[in-house]
Amino acid sequence: MAGKPSRYRGYHRKFGVIRDQSRIMISYLAKGNGSEMIDRTRMMSAIVAAFPDFAATYDAVVAEWKDEPETPHYLALAEYSRHIISLLQTGDRPQLQTAFEAIERLLTEGDEYVREAATIAILESLQNTKLHSTTEPEQLLPFLRPVSLRYWKKVEDFWENGTIIADD
Repeated sequence: MAGKPSRYRGYHRKFGVIRDQSRIMISYLAKGNGSEMIDRTRMMSAIVAAFPDFAATYDAVVAEWKDEPETPHYLALAEYSRHIISLLQTGDRPQLQTAFEAIERLLTEGDEYVREAATIAILESLQNTKLHSTTEPEQLLPFLRPVSLRYWKKVEDFWENGTIIADD
């Protein structure tokens, strides 16, 4: 990201990222009473707010698909999954905690599209053993929050038993 300007610089101010020791927590300052759902137009902004270093990767996805009527969020989220796996490979526990806080927010505050994208494009990708060269998906379990753990298990149940993944 060094040297390359990004349209996501400054998101830490816009979305109210608060630094608390080694963790970053997103306070996602929405208009009005602050209880708006995260929709597809705000989903990637929430992730980039937590991980400014991911902005260059997201910008590359947007640039590659610029001729499409809509940004392919699932591809961008799959790249985010790869970013999380790289954090696991380097043992960056504080950033892994931040990553799973962001995933939990997408699952708890996201609309139906965002929840489905977080489940399929992120959690399912994280379970894909082909994306792990020196790690295992199970190493991510300690970082899951209550809702993301529930959806993680739903993805496993889908692949093991064919159970449809549905909201509770």
